[in-house]
Amino acid sequence: MIDPPRIHSINRSLDTTDLLRGRNYSFDDSGLCAVLDHELDPRMADLVDIALAAHVVDRLEPRPGANSLTAGATWDRHFVVRLGVRDLAYWREHIDSVSSLLRGLTDDDWEFDLHPFVGGRLSSEVALRLPYARTEQPDSVGLFSGGLDSLAGAIRALNAGYRPLLLSLASNPRMAAVQRSLRKMIRRRWPQVWSASAVVNLSGREAREASQRARALLFLTTAGVVAASSGLDRVEVYENGIGAISLPYVASQEGAHTTKAVHPDTLRSVSAVVSVIAQRRITYANPSIWQTKAELCRTLEKDDWHLVPESESCDTAFSYRGAGVSRCGTCTSCLLRRQALWAAGLGQIDQRQQVRLDLLSGSHLDTSASDDLHRMLDQAAHIAEALSQPRPWAALTARFPELLQIVHSDVEERACIAMYAQYISDWLAFPSELVRRYLHPLRSAGGRPWEVAQLV
Repeated sequence: MIDPPRIHSINRSLDTTDLLRGRNYSFDDSGLCAVLDHELDPRMADLVDIALAAHVVDRLEPRPGANSLTAGATWDRHFVVRLGVRDLAYWREHIDSVSSLLRGLTDDDWEFDLHPFVGGRLSSEVALRLPYARTEQPDSVGLFSGGLDSLAGAIRALNAGYRPLLLSLASNPRMAAVQRSLRKMIRRRWPQVWSASAVVNLSGREAREASQRARALLFLTTAGVVAASSGLDRVEVYENGIGAISLPYVASQEGAHTTKAVHPDTLRSVSAVVSVIAQRRITYANPSIWQTKAELCRTLEKDDWHLVPESESCDTAFSYRGAGVSRCGTCTSCLLRRQALWAAGLGQIDQRQQVRLDLLSGSHLDTSASDDLHRMLDQAAHIAEALSQPRPWAALTARFPELLQIVHSDVEERACIAMYAQYISDWLAFPSELVRRYLHPLRSAGGRPWEVAQLV
């Protein structure tokens, strides 16, 4: 039996609203106003509201079954979102493109029941503007999450002479504080750097769904709106290629079980939607798409190393409410961060950063606490085995056919192979007994021994 769709009305009226801004959630976009050339036009404001509504509904509605890598058919949901928009005729014709985007990001079915707009407007629609002059005009919008990748990507762009406008979107006060602190520290070295921020908070109801796959739409579309309203035509994502492509760790991971937040297909789709609404081309690009996290870390100069501990990559650090250390040390984000630091020659920084559970201690390697590390290394072993074959690309895509969707030339094929070979090399620098167990040495299906070092 198919479950009926969950219906959520948003900001329709004080009498019938299921979710009301100011009561159930808030969105403070006042931090965007100073960088915009003009107030948001109605369609751009509608796009932000649509993405915001999807994010709120996604967080408040738990997935119906086991929320895990093996959730299978119990993972997806069906929503009907009743929402008021400013340009009703336009969105009734174009809303399907957003629904399709959300389907790809979340695996859920999204329907929008659109009505004439009611409720309070965004700050960026109505804020009073004063004349100001920019000594250096930004050349792009750079997504700045406060994670290690976004830090390294922003610093690399600034060191290369580019002028990104660093845009942050926080979903709780702790995340906002980390982002704000890092932007302030960056500004000490590059005083002319521009930044903007927005904060979304849930209130009145408990956020019961941790996967929050729809958050990417809000972050990406807000960046596009800022770009289009600031005279810019490029949005840059600072994310290593391993994380952006996000190959499944186990066979049961399908669709949005692996995040598609900054997947190349997602960036292309968001670019197409935002460009139509903006009526000019807004390009989304990831300059690091063929680099590992460790390679990004290697671009940091010694003068930048003190910023690394201030960044945050843990999946649960911002939501952790216990006493003491916030970083878990066991999630894939924590583990990839630690691996990257060791591979980049920055193991001393990793050693100084506390985690709730240190898997390098060796006492938890065969417990459930190390499940994510086992999955990551099992995947790395399969990648390494494929790359050792006489035809590495054929072997790699046979194991991970998802790669065929994003590699479109011989140049990209070689870059992809080189990145995954570097990824295996990066793991070999991680001082864990499990690395030796999975990668020293491996045998191919034919029983031929080989050394990973031959790949790089």
